[in-house]
Amino acid sequence: MTMGAPHDMLIERLKQRHQVGLRIGFINLACQRQQVGHRFHCGSVLHGRGIGTEQKTHFRAFPARSLSTTRKPPLSALSTMTLKIATRIARMIAVLPCLSLALSAAVTPPRPISTVAPKHPPELLAKGVDGSATVKFKVNADGTVSDATVTKATDPAFGEAAIAAVNQWQFEPATRDGEAISIKVAQKFDFQAPPEKKFEAVVGRPVFMAPPDGVISAKDLGHRPKPVVPIKAPYPPSLAGSGKEALVRVRFIINTDGLAINPEVVGVEGDKGFEPYALLAVARARWEPIEHEGKIVPVSMQVPVRFAEKPAGGAKGKARAEH
Repeated sequence: MTMGAPHDMLIERLKQRHQVGLRIGFINLACQRQQVGHRFHCGSVLHGRGIGTEQKTHFRAFPARSLSTTRKPPLSALSTMTLKIATRIARMIAVLPCLSLALSAAVTPPRPISTVAPKHPPELLAKGVDGSATVKFKVNADGTVSDATVTKATDPAFGEAAIAAVNQWQFEPATRDGEAISIKVAQKFDFQAPPEKKFEAVVGRPVFMAPPDGVISAKDLGHRPKPVVPIKAPYPPSLAGSGKEALVRVRFIINTDGLAINPEVVGVEGDKGFEPYALLAVARARWEPIEHEGKIVPVSMQVPVRFAEKPAGGAKGKARAEH
């Protein structure tokens, strides 16, 4: 180990003034720490420079042994100033090799070059369930992935989906000193169900889908569709006491089963916070299948859903069809 010029000068001064005392001080400091690394490096500097002994060759070759097997009397004659200097040098000697090791062992992390997003498990997606999963895996020196395991998941299905995705990833491998190496990494995945899936989970059935063929407008029927379960729009409990009102216009399709599909807000008069409640009210309604020219057909229509709070804190809501 090589030290800089300022350290050499300091060592020489200490050598001249406190040869025996400094040697004892270093030995005691190293023994107190009970760390072989400290003993080795302290011995390398002291005995390698001949401080406290003339057997330079022996102590250069076996500095760790000479310190670890030597037991001198407790540090008593060493001055306070010398102890402080010795402690400082000992710390420097212990830290410098660590810094050197850290620099020589610098690792460049792997970089993903091809990834696949995990798929939301269908059974959880249908329920509108959000979640997460953390996966630990090894990026091999050739950039492939192996040994993927789930360390945490809000549902086992999320963990399985995460592993299925990670196993398809490809990386530019990690490197140490320019050489490709294998390395373990961890990745967290968040699964967010889209709003329409959460809406369907509340309604309890599929609501949003591709429009069916042959949709006709309610204006072309000549009569209003007959409701089996009418649209009911109770005043939202979260807004109770606010006195807010709104009229929300909702457009949707009544399919051949008499169910409302693909509801959408086309206009709002008043507070927009009533929009999701209007959509929910329409989705929960039901009509008799609509016959036109001798066959059951899907029909598009639009209704205004009105929300108003009763003065006493009660709630009411109503809707009527518009042609």
